[in-house]
Amino acid sequence: MKKLFGTSGIRAKVPGRLNPLISSQIASKLEYFVGDDKKVVIAGDTRTSTVALKSSIMSELLMLGSHVIDIGAAPLPVLSAMVPLTRSQLGIMVTASHNPPEYNGIKVIGANGKEWDETLELRLESLVKHGAHFGPEEGGGLYQKIDPIFWYVRKLRKKLLNGIGKVDLRVAADFSNGASGAVVSRVFSELGCTLVSLNFQRDGFFPAHKPEPRVEHLEDSLRIMASLDVDLGFFFDGDADRIAVAYPDGFLIPNDVLIAFFAKEVLSEKKGAVVVSIDTGKAVDEVVENYGGYVVRTKLGKVHQPLSTRRDVVLAAEPWKILDTRWGLHFDGIYVATYILCKMYKERKKLSELFEEIPLFPQIRTDMYYSENLDKVSLRKAIFSRVFEEYCDKATRVLLIDGIRFEFPDGSWLLVRLSGTEPKVRLYCEARSEDRVKSLAERTLSIISECIAAAE
Repeated sequence: MKKLFGTSGIRAKVPGRLNPLISSQIASKLEYFVGDDKKVVIAGDTRTSTVALKSSIMSELLMLGSHVIDIGAAPLPVLSAMVPLTRSQLGIMVTASHNPPEYNGIKVIGANGKEWDETLELRLESLVKHGAHFGPEEGGGLYQKIDPIFWYVRKLRKKLLNGIGKVDLRVAADFSNGASGAVVSRVFSELGCTLVSLNFQRDGFFPAHKPEPRVEHLEDSLRIMASLDVDLGFFFDGDADRIAVAYPDGFLIPNDVLIAFFAKEVLSEKKGAVVVSIDTGKAVDEVVENYGGYVVRTKLGKVHQPLSTRRDVVLAAEPWKILDTRWGLHFDGIYVATYILCKMYKERKKLSELFEEIPLFPQIRTDMYYSENLDKVSLRKAIFSRVFEEYCDKATRVLLIDGIRFEFPDGSWLLVRLSGTEPKVRLYCEARSEDRVKSLAERTLSIISECIAAAE
């Protein structure tokens, strides 16, 4: 069996590396982690394969005597909030997040609402491969179906909505045909916002656009939003742990600006570490330093892990994903949207005014696909060797945390890494000028293209 866990949970094409038989095997080994109460909360996104995978997991857990709380098709942050609210030992989310519709996956949430870290993932993977199988428990388990919206909104109300009057804003929200529409509608209704919904209908084929809130996928939605006379727009991925935010004219706020804004907000209350992924840039560094914090960079998809070993973390973030420890130990796009709306109401500011002090640097983020038949390890070695040869003497710092990142004396940087779930090479560049960032991107893409061509 190939390695199960990747950048963020288990994610693979269905059927294939992931199917109901494999998800049932995984569920059988989760019995090692459920404790004496054996209480587990489970949810899924809107993908066409989710029902089959989720049903196989629930069936296995019930046969082993677990108390399974099914919250239906729900966003990942709602599941993460419901695990501690129901005093469960585990949460299981069937989702492939922002990946294309042919993918699905499994994420495991701990009792505190935080995604599992690599240590627990490796332990589960070892058990799937080598662990003993539990026998069925006489009488089976307990199945309970509940609607989580009331409980999630109540928690959000206590944290953010008390003392908030009518937030008289006109808001566009693109739900990417995912699972977040019903929850967001309820929250925005309580705030008093006028909601203009895009792609609200749940559809696991994601017909409107890929369920990833990147500007290249949102061109049509941004154009529509700009014509709707709204105050701002939110764009959720399929399970709403990710969010992008747009100005009324349809300009998408860069990831680093959003991360830097939340770093400023959190550090204004409490100093500490801001954990960010390897692909974040100088805007985050400058804001964190200015507000008395310190940046810790880590692997993409793993920024939540330092929360297990460090007590000084106040914020964890990566592109489109914000974990604000004032709210919980999970990424939550719904919380991010609600926080921004409440901030606009309290300070009587437009969206542009909230972000006006955050620096903005030119960036290029792009992908280059390769054939699935190519050997990924060999391709990575070839690409990294070539880019290291090209840039090592010019860089002041080289980071090998996740991929290979070069930082240059003029403040520019670039990162090359291979996707953990899809056959593509990701390139990220940033500089102080448009000419410099374009030059870095063009040269590096040329190297990547040559390496892929040589491997074919």
